[in-house]
Amino acid sequence: MSVDKEAYFGALTLSGMPEIPQEFSVTPLAQFIPRTTLAEIDKFIRLFDQITTRPGWQNIVTASAPQIAQFPRSEVAFRNQLATFIEREIKEFFGSLPEGLFYILESSDALRSGKFYRELILLRDLLRNQGWQSAIGTPENLRWDGKYLLLDRQPVAFVITRVYQVCSLFNFTLSLNRQTLFSK
Repeated sequence: MSVDKEAYFGALTLSGMPEIPQEFSVTPLAQFIPRTTLAEIDKFIRLFDQITTRPGWQNIVTASAPQIAQFPRSEVAFRNQLATFIEREIKEFFGSLPEGLFYILESSDALRSGKFYRELILLRDLLRNQGWQSAIGTPENLRWDGKYLLLDRQPVAFVITRVYQVCSLFNFTLSLNRQTLFSK
């Protein structure tokens, strides 16, 4: 559908919009967009990303594309490989995917001012996109009820952490176990 540009911009001028050079539309008044509209846009973008990053969808839409467009984007391939790696490790350890929360463990300092905080958010979102409940937090957010490691009242099924923190988590869990043992 072609648009008669002169008629279009003429109508804009007649409606009160000032004439702008190079067909760039600007309005001198503030425009307020309701939060509900922004929330709907955000929801659409998340849904769009969930659909368009799935390998099945990408295979279908790129099947008739030129050869150069048929290679997966590197960030999508990396996310898929990372999700596959995490799932394989979990299944190898547990035998199947456990029920419960996937907890990304980090120190309080790193969460406050760490340079990898954005990557932790990406990892949490990747886990959620796989359908796994996930959260980011510190050892201080966790508690041991004598049987389960909990975040609030939710059992933690799997902990993802950086290597140096494994000892901290072990010591934290051990101290919780000692509290449980010595309180009996």
